[in-house]
Amino acid sequence: MTAPVASTVVFGHRGPDANNFWAHAVYNAMDSYNASLEVGANPPVDEFPFLQWIPDSMAYWKRRVKGSFKCMDDTWNEARRLVNVRRRKGIKRDCIIESILDGERHGELELNDHQLNHFMGVLVEGGADTTASAMLTSVMFLAMHPQYQEKARKELDAVCGTSR
Repeated sequence: MTAPVASTVVFGHRGPDANNFWAHAVYNAMDSYNASLEVGANPPVDEFPFLQWIPDSMAYWKRRVKGSFKCMDDTWNEARRLVNVRRRKGIKRDCIIESILDGERHGELELNDHQLNHFMGVLVEGGADTTASAMLTSVMFLAMHPQYQEKARKELDAVCGTSR
C-alpha cells in the first residue's frame, strides 16, 4: 500500500486503510490503463489507418481504451473534487496541488483543470510505483543481510518512536 504516500505528497490526503479512495484508486486506474497497453492489446492502427473506421461495437480495443480513459478521468476528477471540498472547509495541507492552486506555481503551468487533474494523477501513479519498488528492494536487502536489520530498526525507532 504505497499509494497513500504518493497521495499525501501530491494531494495532501492519505488512505488510512485499503478501502479508502486514496489507498486504492490509483491502482484501479493503473490496472485499467495497463490493460490497454499490453502487447497485442491494440491493432497497428498507425500502420493500417483503415482500422480506425471500424465501429466501436466491433472493435474491442477501442472500447477498452475509452474505458481506460474514463477510469483515469473519473479517478483524477474525484481526487480533485475531494481536494476542493477540503479546501472549501479551510483545511490546507503542505502538498504539491496546494502550491499550484494557491498560485505559487500555477502561473508557470499553462494547464486547464482537466490537464492539471491528470498531471497530478500521473505524479501519484509514478510515486506509488517507485515507493513500492524502493520498499521491496529494502525488504529484500534486509532479508539477504540480517546483520543490518537491527541497525535499521534502531534508526527507525529513533525517528518514529517505539509506540507504533
